[in-house]
Amino acid sequence: MPFCAPQLVFSKTWLAQTAAISNANIFTLAQTGVYRVTISLRGPSQTTSNNTLLANVGWIQEYSGVAESLQSNINTINFGDVFSRTNYTVDTITSGPVSLITSFSSGLTFSYDVSVAIEQLA
Repeated sequence: MPFCAPQLVFSKTWLAQTAAISNANIFTLAQTGVYRVTISLRGPSQTTSNNTLLANVGWIQEYSGVAESLQSNINTINFGDVFSRTNYTVDTITSGPVSLITSFSSGLTFSYDVSVAIEQLA
């Protein structure tokens, strides 16, 4: 079914997270198609030193059948400021679950926000 414009099929923001997220199914795509997956990561909530904050969104690629993912990361060095990073990709994704996993390099003493949006392009 062709679209005149991208159709937003999923959007969610997790605010003020203070622990890692490991969710194997944040959303289930109803049909195989071409999707734009966007992940935004914002944090830490306070200045911090030598931390890496990672967020991964995962899915199954239609043609290869291989698990693919999109990562966003923030590295803080020398008591850096609050950072924000957004990444996106376009892929042909099979119908099925989309996962979200976040992690960090040391004890989490701050909060962070993560957003995921999925748009169907075709």
